[in-house]
Amino acid sequence: MSKHLLLTYRDLADRLGISIGAAKARVRRAKWSVIVGNDGVAQIRIPTDDFQDMDRSMNEVRSPTTAKENPKKQPISEGTTQDTSTPLVEALRLLAAERERSFALEADARNLTARLAVAETLVDFERGRADKAEAALSALPDPTTHPDPDPATYPDSVVGKRTVFSALLRKLMK
Repeated sequence: MSKHLLLTYRDLADRLGISIGAAKARVRRAKWSVIVGNDGVAQIRIPTDDFQDMDRSMNEVRSPTTAKENPKKQPISEGTTQDTSTPLVEALRLLAAERERSFALEADARNLTARLAVAETLVDFERGRADKAEAALSALPDPTTHPDPDPATYPDSVVGKRTVFSALLRKLMK
């Protein structure tokens, strides 16, 4: 039984020096199994033999043998060469870090735009509810005035009940 290597698409792309889309295509072509974890991150299960063969073939393509084909070392004068690979590698690392940062910022911007759209929808909904409630309240009569000016005749009025009770008591007392 051969051992397997678990890599994300991004890790595979970084190791092979290809884009994430190309890494996904390579996974499909090689029919490697993809495992999606509970966190939603996909990991590819790559047999180590396949990965070593692929890594070896990629290095052969990228490692030219002559000085003309190798842009990293350019002759300055006879017998001396200037190694420019270290600053280039550092520049590439910085570019990759900035690229990752820009991807993260773009994702944050998309997330915030979606949240803003949801918030605006909720505001519109609540504004409609408030307008309906205001219209319903304006249709109600003014609570400070009563249609019957005599408080003794109000059906639930204490004064009205006392007046009726007083009238009944007076009739009974006579």
